[in-house]
Amino acid sequence: MKMSGIKPNVDTYSIVIDSLCRCGQTKRAHDVFAEMLDAGCHPDSIVFNSLMRIHAKAGRTEKVLQLYNQMKRFGCEPDMVTYNFLLETHCKDENREDVKRVLMLMIEKGCAPNASTFNTLIVCVAKFGNVNAVHRIYDIMKEFKYEPNAVTYNTLMKMHVALKSTDMVLKLKKEMDENKIEPNVNTCKVLITMYCDMENWKDAYELCREMIEEKRLKPSLQVYEMVLQQLKKAGQLKKHKELVKMMVDRGFVSRPP
Repeated sequence: MKMSGIKPNVDTYSIVIDSLCRCGQTKRAHDVFAEMLDAGCHPDSIVFNSLMRIHAKAGRTEKVLQLYNQMKRFGCEPDMVTYNFLLETHCKDENREDVKRVLMLMIEKGCAPNASTFNTLIVCVAKFGNVNAVHRIYDIMKEFKYEPNAVTYNTLMKMHVALKSTDMVLKLKKEMDENKIEPNVNTCKVLITMYCDMENWKDAYELCREMIEEKRLKPSLQVYEMVLQQLKKAGQLKKHKELVKMMVDRGFVSRPP
């Protein structure tokens, strides 16, 4: 492009930086960003969000905040994606005051929350162990007409598993099914953990079997061994062998010696 005498614009740099970030090539992405600035090309929120994403996911709070401050210096207006990354960063650090500050800033700027905002808050508040606050956020999410997804339900169910609130977990799972939200590996992990804690080998085995044979999902080694332990403890040696065979046949584990 440069050899043809065509000068890259903000969209060009945005595509390249986003691609590098998604490939995990953080240093190269920042090099292209520096080149962009040297060329006098003004970055937009998409460029900053791409760079913030990779640092937010890696838990690099300082880098996220540096980019946010740089964004403000360029007079680039943060958008919903920007605010969600800031919330995610502060939630990971369990920094309640900064979470509140970002939320207030969003309201002040007239930036309405989206489903990702609510999921981030639910995950964050669940870490603090405030069950009532989590459900308030969940209710507000539904009031805003944002549909809960697997992340929402997994977080709520995991919280209630820790509280031994089996009825609430099953109620949430039923609601998840009614809303036609497909359970994922984490959903199955939460439910199997609950069944194993209850020493309910039947439901633990059945869900693990469903994961492997019907949904083609690979249980984590921790979940697999948890179910095997329950089957062994209950004297269900036939089911134990069947589960091992299922995992081996799918190529999820090596055949035991």
